[in-house]
Amino acid sequence: MARRAPLCFPVRLPVLALTVGLAAAALQLGCGGGGGGGNTPPVLGDCGTTGTVPNLCGRVIGNLSNGPVAGATVYLKDANGNNVGSTQTAADGTYHFKPIPPGTALFWVEPPATGFNGNMNMYQQKEYAINRPNRAGNGPCVMAVGTLPTGDRNLGDVVLSQEGGPPPQPVFDCPR
Repeated sequence: MARRAPLCFPVRLPVLALTVGLAAAALQLGCGGGGGGGNTPPVLGDCGTTGTVPNLCGRVIGNLSNGPVAGATVYLKDANGNNVGSTQTAADGTYHFKPIPPGTALFWVEPPATGFNGNMNMYQQKEYAINRPNRAGNGPCVMAVGTLPTGDRNLGDVVLSQEGGPPPQPVFDCPR
């Protein structure tokens, strides 16, 4: 009786090729557990950032151009009007504070050196003038940040009065 050679090699080669092919297909399709390979995009906060450190942001624009104001200085102040932080606006008029300095309660925007009327800010359709007292008479008429959240807080737009248009009306009654 003649002895036959085992069929190991011819059978193992197709099984190996099939296994490698399935593994390659699984990698191309994004399989690998976790419902798609863990490519879930991060959740963005109000300031467009991720993470657990609170961020305060906003934008400064001009009243005539309605365009961004670069180089304005944004001051954060405590409840007594003392500066607790500052930053300058970027070319697109935006600013960011990360982390938010402790004690932040108020803010004020100082325009760049030229092209703007210096003592007035318009915020949420109300005019503020740093050279006028607030309603309580215990500090300047500057804008309130409001209750700070645990995450990001976008303060929105602050409008600066540009030169070349009608002069801003004087503020006689502070909104806060």
